[in-house]
Amino acid sequence: MSSVRLDSNMPSDNYHSSESAHDGVLVFSANPHIRTKLQMILLNAQWEVDCCETFDEFQSLADERVWSLALIVERSGCNLSLEVIERLRPRIESERMQAVVLSETPSAADATLCYEHGATDYRGWPMLSSEILEIADQARRQSQQTSCDDEATGLVIEPVKYGAAKVMIGGSRPILELLRQIFKVAQSHNNLSVFITGETGTGKEVVAWQIHQLSKRPGPFRAVNCAAMVENLLESELFGHEKGAFTGAHAMKRGLWEEAANGTLFLDEITEASPAIQAKLLRVLQEGTFRRVGSNQELKATARIIAASNRNIEKAIKDGIFREDLFYRLGESLRVPPLRERIEDIPLEFGNLIWPTLAP
Repeated sequence: MSSVRLDSNMPSDNYHSSESAHDGVLVFSANPHIRTKLQMILLNAQWEVDCCETFDEFQSLADERVWSLALIVERSGCNLSLEVIERLRPRIESERMQAVVLSETPSAADATLCYEHGATDYRGWPMLSSEILEIADQARRQSQQTSCDDEATGLVIEPVKYGAAKVMIGGSRPILELLRQIFKVAQSHNNLSVFITGETGTGKEVVAWQIHQLSKRPGPFRAVNCAAMVENLLESELFGHEKGAFTGAHAMKRGLWEEAANGTLFLDEITEASPAIQAKLLRVLQEGTFRRVGSNQELKATARIIAASNRNIEKAIKDGIFREDLFYRLGESLRVPPLRERIEDIPLEFGNLIWPTLAP
């Protein structure tokens, strides 16, 4: 265990004397080469660095120190990281600290677990010095901002149980970057809509499901393929209908927008919806209300919308297939990379671990 400080005027006692922001970093790694490399990168950038290689050493330091960043290096799996994060959870949840997992054998499943338990980032090792310093600078800014805003609070995400069919497969940089974007979207404190692009079979519905799970919205997840239904049927499926609204409407039917109340509604292949349906979707996103087919009553839309398409969205807009104003209303845009852009994931994809299609 080591503790290194560049400023000789710094007090030698513990950090509990003040909760103010400072440039303290914990480096937790059983690998001496990685530990030394991280330490030197941070020291050269004028950071204070505490290092440890066992959980017992970490426990002792955690009783004495307060850091703005913890870098936790895992050789494989994420069990150690989860223990460390649990110990640091109060400061992570108050946004006074960031906990970043650096894995020598990264995987999407481990990344998801770490994010669910409170990690603020998950990266694959090795990393460039500039990437390490970027993470450290972000932690410093967050710590300083939180110190100036006592009302700042973080998103508390309780771990969820999920099966293999509901997680992404891979540990490549493109997949880990996508997971970071998913977590960022999930942290949003509003009903931010999301638009997911990607080729057929890349796992867009899996991404939508993960956003829903990490967001911990209390309502259910519902999905519909807009390309699989004719206009009238899709309208009824989305908005519901009143008894007698059309031939065959023998009873009132709730639509998916009602069923997904306070949850998530996933609109797959939204660019295949008719212009009339696109106009109705735009109205709901603008007004926050909708009507069942055959009704004049306005119902509040509380579901978060996640849409997806396998089309080139710029071309679809230019060709008049998809409304530009609807695209911008769908907010945050995520792209799921195809397998050819992450060839290091090929052994996992074809080792009986493939991108599944989820049932709603």
